Amino acid sequence: MNEFNIIGKALNKPEIKESENGTQYSNLLVSVKKPFKNKDGEYDEEHFQFTLFKNLAQEAFESVDDGTAIIVRGHVSSNNYEKDGKTIYSSSLIADRISLLNLLY
Repeated sequence: MNEFNIIGKALNKPEIKESENGTQYSNLLVSVKKPFKNKDGEYDEEHFQFTLFKNLAQEAFESVDDGTAIIVRGHVSSNNYEKDGKTIYSSSLIADRISLLNLLY
């Protein structure tokens, strides 16, 4: 099963962009606290960038601000291409749903 659920804090207000084929999309950067403390007793954070398409991109543009607590549900999309005779692999995090949380994160 290819799915994820991430709970974190938005680090940007998504902007609507348009692909070459006319599809609307936006990118959302989310900060997630690690589940353990570092040597200084603090929780480090990891940052994940998600791509949102069509209506979800519009919904995020209208409702998500920098600092919004959010759940992102989605899937991982893998791509590959040839460069200098080698196959290059990459992965993208694609959001399928977002939910806003009414809490301080």
